[in-house]
Amino acid sequence: ERTTEEANRRAAEAQRTAAEAIRNKEEMAEELQRVKSEVRKGVKKKVQPDVGDGGLAHALVDPSQTIDNLVARVGKAESEIESNKLATEERFELLGHNMTVLTEDVKNLAYHQQGIVPPDSV
Repeated sequence: ERTTEEANRRAAEAQRTAAEAIRNKEEMAEELQRVKSEVRKGVKKKVQPDVGDGGLAHALVDPSQTIDNLVARVGKAESEIESNKLATEERFELLGHNMTVLTEDVKNLAYHQQGIVPPDSV
């Protein structure tokens, strides 16, 4: 029973981790779109380094580099999500195997408690 509870707890934890990773990916994708939009707006503005509003900063920042950096971050997040997904699938597979073994052990225990030789051990 404790093994089943532990397996269920781990499965729930894996599901939470996967859901969180998906949320993080979606948030990063939204952030990338927002930044791309902001960069495009900044590039369209005429850069005036001697005027306020961060003109000098716009002149010193390469928008394509900023976009490339964000794309790399999103790509890294996607690979982490894929890795987490594979790890979660492996955990579920192991959980299924553990449940099968546990079920067999419980059946055998019931047979032994009743003084019966389990059918598969004959």
